[in-house]
Amino acid sequence: MACRYLQQFGKTREDQVRSYYLWAQTVPIPFWRYLNLLPFTRFSEFVSDMVPPLAIANLIRYLDLYHYFRNATVLDLFAGICGWLMSFAYLTSHYLPHKWIAVDIDSHRLQICRLVAKDIGIDVETVKYDLSRPYIRSVDVIVGSPPCHEFTSATVSRPRYIDNGLTLVKSYIESAVTINPYLAIMEEAVTTSDSSKLVIDLLTKYGFNYNFFDLRYFGAIQNKRRRLIAWRQTNRQLQ
Repeated sequence: MACRYLQQFGKTREDQVRSYYLWAQTVPIPFWRYLNLLPFTRFSEFVSDMVPPLAIANLIRYLDLYHYFRNATVLDLFAGICGWLMSFAYLTSHYLPHKWIAVDIDSHRLQICRLVAKDIGIDVETVKYDLSRPYIRSVDVIVGSPPCHEFTSATVSRPRYIDNGLTLVKSYIESAVTINPYLAIMEEAVTTSDSSKLVIDLLTKYGFNYNFFDLRYFGAIQNKRRRLIAWRQTNRQLQ
């Protein structure tokens, strides 16, 4: 059944799986050509780790946070291939950020970010940095999706090290608290009860609001898309 299902996405099996990942993550069509430049093994790794852009765009609207991005300088921690930035393909250009600062440890992912930013039409700065330590930079908005491998029940091929995952979440939170932007918003997959409690305890400690959302209802195609979304707003007024 799976093989028959994939046939609608291409003639060869590689084309089928490549196109399926794009479809499943609802990547805006203009960016497909960049992802197709990647070796297949890297492609599947990059896209499967990415936040689904359409769902993120709809969540930003649902939470009434989109106006924070207008002409803003945005810091994207754990940027990957800039799924957060891709979401602006689904938002009106009236709310387009002024500058995007993408921070990640992987230079290949950052290369894709530069291409995405060119298509979106905003200035991008890419920073290769190990985010096991906070990254401090004066910005208006912070977004981020710390790696979720240690928090998800999908990790079955090796032991999960929750403390390592918490270090990265804490790095994001401490960056946000120190910078104190107008808005900080984070997406995280926590599908085990122990990781959920630990992450929520951290968020509560630092004054974040949070809720769990099933991203199927916001445009992500996959069934298992329950995500913890956390956000923190300051009392400062936008200019």
